[in-house]
Amino acid sequence: MRFAEYYAPLEKWFEVNAYPAPDGLAVYFRDITEERALQAQLRLLETAVSRQSDILLITEAAPIDAPHGPRIVYVNDAFTRRTGYTREEVIGKTPRILQGPKTQMTELARIRRALEKWQPVRAELINYRKSGEEIWLELDIVPLADEKGWYTHWVSVERDITARKAAEEAVRLNEERFRLVASATNDVIWDWDLTTDRIWWNESMASQFGYDRDTLEPGLESWKNRIHPNDQAQVVESIHAVIEGSGSNWVEEYRFLHADGRELIVVDRGFLIRDEAGRAVRMVGSMEDVTEQRMLDERLRHSQKLETIGQLTGGVAHDFNNLLTVILGNAEVLSDRLGEDETLKALADMTISAAERGAELTNRLLAFARQQALQPKIVDLNHMLVGIEPLLKRALSEEIEIEISQGEAIPRIEVDPGQLEAALLNLAINARDAMAEGGRLVIETETFELDENSASGHLELEPGIYVVLCVSDTGAGMDSETLEHAFEPFYTTKDVGKGSGLGLSMVYGFMKQSGGRPGSIPRREKVPRFASISRRRRVIRIRPHPKKAEKRRAVQTNISSSSRIMPLSASTWSDCSTAWTIA
Repeated sequence: MRFAEYYAPLEKWFEVNAYPAPDGLAVYFRDITEERALQAQLRLLETAVSRQSDILLITEAAPIDAPHGPRIVYVNDAFTRRTGYTREEVIGKTPRILQGPKTQMTELARIRRALEKWQPVRAELINYRKSGEEIWLELDIVPLADEKGWYTHWVSVERDITARKAAEEAVRLNEERFRLVASATNDVIWDWDLTTDRIWWNESMASQFGYDRDTLEPGLESWKNRIHPNDQAQVVESIHAVIEGSGSNWVEEYRFLHADGRELIVVDRGFLIRDEAGRAVRMVGSMEDVTEQRMLDERLRHSQKLETIGQLTGGVAHDFNNLLTVILGNAEVLSDRLGEDETLKALADMTISAAERGAELTNRLLAFARQQALQPKIVDLNHMLVGIEPLLKRALSEEIEIEISQGEAIPRIEVDPGQLEAALLNLAINARDAMAEGGRLVIETETFELDENSASGHLELEPGIYVVLCVSDTGAGMDSETLEHAFEPFYTTKDVGKGSGLGLSMVYGFMKQSGGRPGSIPRREKVPRFASISRRRRVIRIRPHPKKAEKRRAVQTNISSSSRIMPLSASTWSDCSTAWTIA
């Protein structure tokens, strides 16, 4: 008879063996307290191993090179759950049964080198389930030695990291897509880590705004310090309002300073990323340079403004002309009948003179409103300039030198020659007034071809070849504010009595009536330029005068049977701040 019993007074477990004997019963006691404790630990360990989610795999230590070695001697329940193999299917087999086409040979070679040196090793391998499905495993392999120090087994603890690898791949793909988008767009892309206050900029920061990313401040200052001082407070306040609020989108339009000092207009858009608690942790956005677009918008608004003024002026001029007709007619009748009364006749003649001046003023207003009668003819522009030179010399002072530069192969144009001469005379007189101490008046003709890329920046200007008539002088010129109003009727910077303010407006109206579209472009020397383009399937450019240091005011006039005027950009009209394009 054999049984185990716990003896409380000694706190010991005993194994009791009782045997019958001739003279009675022989009883033997053996202390099994430590043995029971060891068995309890083994049961606990086996239960823990079977319950853990990580794979536990034990193999013999050798031979490593055997076709079927090292052989598996133990796997836990997690192995069967993760791989789909039963214990019976893998015991005695090699772990190589889990390998497949994508298992990394370089990692296997590294593991082998560690095993040959009896060293622990950690690796990440692609293995395969019994079904053939890929599984990523993170392996920690260590050698086990017996009491004599001889290595007998390898223990591998393997964790399924398939989900982690999928997440890492998704992050990698997203980052790669982000980099591709950031590289493909012309916009400046930025990524602001709000937890560390570090901002990343894409390469467009250099190509669009001229800043080397490596020299920029790491934080918000790299953006804030380059906002125009007059816009900085409002823009920074608006972005912080979104960050501190509950919104996720931010949009602002403001002025941003280029590295060369230019003021650019940008539209900045940002998207805010928040954590589970709603705290802003990251902001990603883009800056778009809309300077040229806003300039085009402004020129369009200015053109529409002049169009409205022209319509109003035309109506007023017609009504005024009707009144003048009555006044002039009656005054002429009175003058004839008051021939013997010199006093009254002088008053009547004064009335006639005033009415005639009013009629001249009305004609100028009608010219601005594009309602005057034109008599267009086919004209050789170069030949016409030679003929008008004597008239210009009589209108200008002797201190002003006149130079006419004629371009080669200038196409013949269709224009009212009388009105064109009047327009040139107006511009020459303006040039004379701007050169009180003398100077140079230059009149040039040229042809210019505008390609599709350049035409895209000009309102309603189609690609083609154009003819330009450029009038420039060495006078003081106009600043940008004056130039903005230069075409408006009755606007003048001259002293009272020295100018009607209708000279440029008359030229403007003549160009518009000829089918042109006017506009202005500020120039760094603050000297105005005027140009017009006449569409003969050609575009006209101003040919720069050899003396580039001279400040020049240019009027460009291109005239054709189907002409059209519009503003040109500073990059195209290098010598002109204001351009007309007659197409």
